[in-house]
Amino acid sequence: IRRERRRAELPSGAALRVLDVGCGVGGFLVAARALGHGALGIEVSEVAARHAREALGLDVRTGSIELCAELGER
Repeated sequence: IRRERRRAELPSGAALRVLDVGCGVGGFLVAARALGHGALGIEVSEVAARHAREALGLDVRTGSIELCAELGER
């Protein structure tokens, strides 16, 4: 049910670039990716970020919100 609700929050159509700060294990990113959107997550918990990367194949970086500024500069 949660995953379906997350999908309903995302527009379909043209692919977007989604940034989820505090993404946890990546549930929202999975929904975004399933709709064809680019998905990047930032998570402070190394355990959760590692799970998202290894189990779900997501691009999740470990860090705090300050990492957003660094990613924007690239």
